[in-house]
Amino acid sequence: MKHYVIAKHNHHLAKGLGGKADNLFYLQKHGLPVPEFICLSAQAFNDNLAPVREQINAQLSRCDYDSYPALSECTQRIKALIASCPLLPELQQALDEQVANMAKWPRFSVRSSAHNEDGATTSFAGQLSTFLHVSSEQVAERVKECWASAFEPGVLTYHRKMGLDPAQNPVCVIVQRMVDAQSAGVMFQADPQGDIKQQVIAAAYGLGEGVVADKVESDIYRWHSRTDKWQLQINEKTRRIVASSEAETGTVIEALPEALQQQAVLTEDQREALLARSHTIASLYSHYQDIEWAFDQKGTLYILQARPITTIPRGSLRAFDASNIAESYPGAILPMTFAILQRDYHACMRGTLANLGIPDSLLSKREQEFRHLVAYIEGRAYYNSNSWYRIFMLSPVFRSRIIQYFEEMIGSEGTLHEDLQVNEVSLFEKITLAFNFPLCFIKNLLSHERNIRRYFKQAGELERRFRNADLPKQSSDQLIGYLDDYTRRFADLLKLPLMNDFFTMIFMHLTRDMFIKTGVSNARELLNRLLANQEVESAKPVASMQALSNSVRESTALRDCLQALLDTASTSEAYPLKSLASIQRDLNDKGFEVFARQFAQHIERYGHRSPKELIMETNTFRENPSQLLRIILESARLPPLQAPQHDCPEEELDHQLRHNRWRKPLRWLLKKTRQAIAHREATRLDRGLHFAFFRSLLHALGERLVSEQFLKAPRDVFYLTLEELEDFRHGCAIDQDLKTLVDCRKTQHQRWLKKDPQEQVFTRGTVYGNPIQDRTAAFVADDAEQDGLLQGVGCSQGQVQGHAAVVTDPSAAGDVTGKILVSESTDPGWVFLMTLSAGLISERGSPLSHTAIIGRELGIPTVVGVKNATRLISDGDTLHIDGESGRVRNLSHSPINKPESE
Repeated sequence: MKHYVIAKHNHHLAKGLGGKADNLFYLQKHGLPVPEFICLSAQAFNDNLAPVREQINAQLSRCDYDSYPALSECTQRIKALIASCPLLPELQQALDEQVANMAKWPRFSVRSSAHNEDGATTSFAGQLSTFLHVSSEQVAERVKECWASAFEPGVLTYHRKMGLDPAQNPVCVIVQRMVDAQSAGVMFQADPQGDIKQQVIAAAYGLGEGVVADKVESDIYRWHSRTDKWQLQINEKTRRIVASSEAETGTVIEALPEALQQQAVLTEDQREALLARSHTIASLYSHYQDIEWAFDQKGTLYILQARPITTIPRGSLRAFDASNIAESYPGAILPMTFAILQRDYHACMRGTLANLGIPDSLLSKREQEFRHLVAYIEGRAYYNSNSWYRIFMLSPVFRSRIIQYFEEMIGSEGTLHEDLQVNEVSLFEKITLAFNFPLCFIKNLLSHERNIRRYFKQAGELERRFRNADLPKQSSDQLIGYLDDYTRRFADLLKLPLMNDFFTMIFMHLTRDMFIKTGVSNARELLNRLLANQEVESAKPVASMQALSNSVRESTALRDCLQALLDTASTSEAYPLKSLASIQRDLNDKGFEVFARQFAQHIERYGHRSPKELIMETNTFRENPSQLLRIILESARLPPLQAPQHDCPEEELDHQLRHNRWRKPLRWLLKKTRQAIAHREATRLDRGLHFAFFRSLLHALGERLVSEQFLKAPRDVFYLTLEELEDFRHGCAIDQDLKTLVDCRKTQHQRWLKKDPQEQVFTRGTVYGNPIQDRTAAFVADDAEQDGLLQGVGCSQGQVQGHAAVVTDPSAAGDVTGKILVSESTDPGWVFLMTLSAGLISERGSPLSHTAIIGRELGIPTVVGVKNATRLISDGDTLHIDGESGRVRNLSHSPINKPESE
């Protein structure tokens, strides 16, 4: 049986109706408001043109595709052949019956739907014919014209460019009720330039043909999912396309009434209605769609068609987030640092989940995720959000809550998306997981303190083992072996601190939520004060440095001596650097033996606690003690730092809880939160110590590889990876010319340094080949520039007003005394600058980040998570920050301080 005319009741019988028709039937099936329509099948096209098919093919075979006149002549001959073919009687009868059934519709649109049209990679956008406001008497003629449009010069050229055969691209034809549009346009579910977090609407008065063919002016509306805000571009409009009032068919362009010319085409309700329909359509497709829509004169929304956006690459959508990891690994890092980072995350995350009772079979299924928890994009470290979320999906309970806590802990807005797919879990694995997970969780909770002690015991043993090695006497073979063994052993130990981080995340949020739910007044602010009123290990280097500053402050002769030392020492990142031994000798010669000894003790204990301390190529205070001398000297020129006057939040909490039946659980949660945070800071300080040993190993290895003529300079070792060194040692290296390899990577690194980092990166398909643009920064900046008000997360109570000191490299920071530090991110080493500042603003961070913890300890107003702060705030701007509410006002940009325009 031949199915020439396909309608809603029989569309399942037809195949290959073309992308446009297939999509319309699909949308109609799922309840979208699609105007009624029928479709003439590919069989109708092929059967009707069968008498002239050989002649058409002959014309195509002889056509000169490189000559437009020849193409045009070919098109005219084929059109004449098609026009000479009347509709087959069976087709004519079926079409007449359907049109008669639709007699209640005054006008139709007749549109082509080619086999390859509106596909995932080929759109044929605007190349095949569409006829609007067609009368019933003219439908048959317009159908033949749609068929003939498959052989237009532009279509034939497009076929050739896309590698398609025009003879194998049958054209179906859609006959659809014409919507008398008050407004119409196009909605892109992702910006076709690549920003998948931004939906774009182009809207005009009248028919949508004005928008898609660029015949009339339109408004542009952008909705960004990360801010949940609209950005409106309302343009002056002078024309619209409407049905012709003189002819029985067709459209005309007419002048737009003056009252509408400056008015927005869409109301807020209409924008939201379009957004809701877009979300529904998004749930039906795996690829972003380009949606044509129209509102009729009564305000009813219709979906006219949907087709894939072909400019966005296909493949898995991946999301990468630097919100938290940039605290420890800011800026562009070298390959060795990333190699150690990747090894640490793989080992500690896998070990932690094993401790939580996750079956080994499930861990093996997630091996790809464990290997790719972190990413290296343009030299910068990112969390691979896909991997983290898939691993969190292993939890048999509270998945959404764990993800929420994780995002809040790292200060991320979230990157979970619709493409996230999780491997299947067998019934046996589900049962094992459901049984093991709660038992192991409780076991780890009960042994929490014991496990932390076990970590320090084993880490201490590891430290002593490698501290005793005489590194300068070792060969490159031995040094590479030491490095590989040490990094692997320490990475395996990190599962214990990571379990503590897991508890920190849970206890912090449970305590906060319980404070709120049980009616504690000012719950968030009171919790911040309670957490500030405790000693943490990471504050000890600050106290030690302040003691050194006090010694310098009390002795003019010592201050002059240090200044003289700094005047002759190199404080750059390059070698040679003034060594600790040299500084001690100079101080001893000047009679400052006590200070020399105290300074050496500080370097020995805390010399690794420096800016970028986890980055292998960094010269910490241990490698370049002159940096610390400079900070001490600057601090000594200021009045002594007063200890923060912590109030008595304990008494306030006791007063609020005196009649609260949840008093004991709240107290227990607060205690566990404090313990977990203290352990977190202590283990991270210890981690920096072990990384300092890694760095010492690498320095010794670099020197040895230079002496063995494998490298040009000792620091070139940082441009290699752990695996490359191991392969080089064992004779299975692919790149055996290390000098050339390093030179190539140096060139690449310099290129990366010139690029502006993105906080979040999205890609489709192969990561390095298909980045997706994210223009959130500009989007947010538009709002910020309006009132000078920025919002972040308040972490430390108090308010302060002062001048901004925008700092991207702490080692090159100028005088920040009494100023408000503004940074992209901070690591624990920034604490020395924080002690000099009046407040701190960071683009990244969370209430659990080092920045927040130290800010509370120092009692300076601290606001983290202020998006694009370093771009929106200029050095020297006058700022007012509220460390409790998280509000930052740029008084230099605020309209309150600006004169009104005349």
